[in-house]
Amino acid sequence: MNYYYQESEKTRYGQVSLHPLFDNLVSYLNEHSSERIILRQLHEQFSEKDFEKFLDKLISLELVTRENRQYRLGFPIFEDVDESEISEAVSQLIDEVQQIPLETQAGYIGEVIWHKLFPYEAYFYGVSHEEGFYTKSVAGNQTIQLVSVALREQPPVTLPNYFSLIRQQQMLPSSFDSLSEMIGDVNEIYFFNQVEMILEKMENGRLRTRRRNIFLESLINTGVVTEPYFQLDWPVVQSEVLMNRSNLETPFVNISGETIEEKAYKSHIIFKKLLKSLGISNLVYLKK
Repeated sequence: MNYYYQESEKTRYGQVSLHPLFDNLVSYLNEHSSERIILRQLHEQFSEKDFEKFLDKLISLELVTRENRQYRLGFPIFEDVDESEISEAVSQLIDEVQQIPLETQAGYIGEVIWHKLFPYEAYFYGVSHEEGFYTKSVAGNQTIQLVSVALREQPPVTLPNYFSLIRQQQMLPSSFDSLSEMIGDVNEIYFFNQVEMILEKMENGRLRTRRRNIFLESLINTGVVTEPYFQLDWPVVQSEVLMNRSNLETPFVNISGETIEEKAYKSHIIFKKLLKSLGISNLVYLKK
């Protein structure tokens, strides 16, 4: 079972959805959704010491509902989708993206298209099969943000993914070991204030390459900056320019669905198929 939720809710839902008890509890409640499940039955299935405390946490997050002593899932689990609707939306978005200059397509897809597909305030849903959807990680300060859009199950070693995992207090994959040893638990705002100064010096040709530090090294190791001439390798997106361009494009994609969760599920499928059709595996860019 895989679980998906709004990007801004990673801190809220990230830890509970990865808890060892969560998947087993969800599967049990889903399999017995037509039955009346009470606390005694749950205790028979889950004898862990902190189970009831964890159950109360899920109820407070509305991931499990309790009414008249009966327990049910508080979110939907999806299995299939109308492929004709998906194909039509993907075709529409491909036409739109192909009108955008190649050098700004990454930012357009990650900002404009992403917000067209995910304009929802909050959602949480499960997928019963191994689908694998894209998630978006952002890290930075008030002036600059680094953005990475990638499959959640295969996060590339980028600074946005690193800080996102740190914020969620998740265990870092072994691929992040080198980056973790380099910058540790450095404060995100302080880190990007230093990065901002480095990028300004690069832009003005004033970067002293002999005075390398962990901030410059981390930019090099994650592919933001390339050697030997220390050039910015990620495309730069000007937020104001993107939003002005988006006002000229087609309206938000019209996705059917009775609930926000159903629309979000379809949107994730559309986004994944869009990137596959465009031959794109991951998106990275610098937003100003």
